[in-house]
Amino acid sequence: MRRRPTVLGKTERRLLRETEVMMKAIRFFVCLFATAVLSACTGLPRAGEVVTVRRGGQLSGGIALNPKGPTPGASAQEVVHSFLRAASVGLTDDFATARQFLTKQASQEWNPLASVGIYPDSQSQTASQTPTGAFRVSVSALAALDREGKLSSADSGATVSQEFSLIRDGKGEWRIGALSDGIAMPKALFDSLYRRTPLYFSTFNDKYLLPEVRWFPRQGGIVNLAKALVKGPGENFSGVARSAVPENTEVLNADVDGKTGRAKINLSAGAASLSDSEIGVLKAQFAYSVAEAGLAQSVELTVNGTVLGGEAPEELSSYTDPGGDPVVLRDGVPVKITQNGKGKTLFPEESVKPLQLTDLALGYGDPPLGAGVGQGGTQLSLLDFAKKKVTSVASGNHILTPSFDRAGWMWWSESKTEGKINLFNPSSGSRTVLNLPQIGDGTAQGLKVSREGSRLVAAVRKDDGLYCYLVGILRDGSGRPTGFSKPVRIAQAVTELKDMVWIGDTRLVFLAKADNDTGFGLYEEEVGGFLNPLPAVGNPLRVAGGKGKDSLVVLNSSSDLFGYSSGVWRKFASGVTSPAFPG
Repeated sequence: MRRRPTVLGKTERRLLRETEVMMKAIRFFVCLFATAVLSACTGLPRAGEVVTVRRGGQLSGGIALNPKGPTPGASAQEVVHSFLRAASVGLTDDFATARQFLTKQASQEWNPLASVGIYPDSQSQTASQTPTGAFRVSVSALAALDREGKLSSADSGATVSQEFSLIRDGKGEWRIGALSDGIAMPKALFDSLYRRTPLYFSTFNDKYLLPEVRWFPRQGGIVNLAKALVKGPGENFSGVARSAVPENTEVLNADVDGKTGRAKINLSAGAASLSDSEIGVLKAQFAYSVAEAGLAQSVELTVNGTVLGGEAPEELSSYTDPGGDPVVLRDGVPVKITQNGKGKTLFPEESVKPLQLTDLALGYGDPPLGAGVGQGGTQLSLLDFAKKKVTSVASGNHILTPSFDRAGWMWWSESKTEGKINLFNPSSGSRTVLNLPQIGDGTAQGLKVSREGSRLVAAVRKDDGLYCYLVGILRDGSGRPTGFSKPVRIAQAVTELKDMVWIGDTRLVFLAKADNDTGFGLYEEEVGGFLNPLPAVGNPLRVAGGKGKDSLVVLNSSSDLFGYSSGVWRKFASGVTSPAFPG
């Protein structure tokens, strides 16, 4: 395999980062809210002012990972707050302490891990009483985790509220008698209790691995990972990715040898029927998943105790780095520009000047094909850099910057797309149109195909805000795109968008406004993870990149091009527009 996911240094660095996250988390003493249904209660006041519930004092300088149970004579409000603290760290004792604050029936019915709400560390909860006397607790929402470990970010400005009904038990003590399934916690605590766990599945041609990020409790991490891999990809990747694990396979046991750093996963007899090539893909799935989750240095797969043979295909990889230097437009002419600011003209000026190009896209290959939008956004042209030939592809109204996939297809749409996405294959001359209804009732802002060609992000402006959708790309046996999987909304905190780019197998960078921003900045989002701000250049206009943040380049409104390295932006070219890497 090209990639060596079992390198010890990588695991050590990941473990160090996780330790830092834990140390950060235990500096907070937090109150948790749990989503709950409204239920009538008796004996409580019928009204009350809204109060702010701030984090309590720290216990021994850290978070209460072993909170106490109910205190005799506690008020109803004290019972609610104590329950919130106990439930927030309930993973440490299987929620035994938290259940002590519930009635017997409520304890039996409550499923704490049905969902996890996540809110910003900087937020404080507010509590009030409803006209029925129930307690309502609310806080700004950051994200939510479902029972399968899939995380989705919350809409900008979203809040989560819940209500608790209490009754007195036989001893006259207040207990919670009604609440909904689930818990919630601040992000720092979530980071300390949950582990980012990418699950790698094979794409349609077994050439690339497609990650689906999940979040599982750190306790039992290798078991959670193994069971989820065996279960297969979620419905959002149905028909797009597959698992080499046979459907009737079960995980018999899974653990990590602390001395060797090797994960040992024992599967049931169903996996014994796999061919050598399928075993190779299966081993690659586990090797990438375990390494990216930081759980082990290597993996040993067995079936009923017998070690599986087979090697992963050499070409199997999870991300294809386009590499090279960015190509820009200088006075409408494509130019490859290096970090020292020097450029190499890629096309005769007389061939492209009349096109009045304003937007540029690159395909994969050496030299790559290119695509340019010109004539005020009304003309799309194919640029053959090898033959120095220009071919008209389409005309329209406000054509957006195209995107190329690894299979050679060029994707584009107009701003008023009516849900239609156009495709053209320069090699075969084939054309097709796919329908994505979710973008049909707004103004399209852009689209980007992932590097391995299995996913598409499409952004659209609707009457009620900006929507970014991630869809899996369905293909036939020849690699021709035929449709899309179920859309997933991502980057929900983004309110305005100028540009976006893939920089990893799960990571995108958005040039956008988020929440209450007054200006545009850069945000990195992991699909299935969180949106995080990046250092930005003043007045950014476009962003492009290859692999990782250090590949990013940003164009500002003064036509200056900046490169990113170790958190610092440096200008290395001027008088250019539309920077592009392959894709």
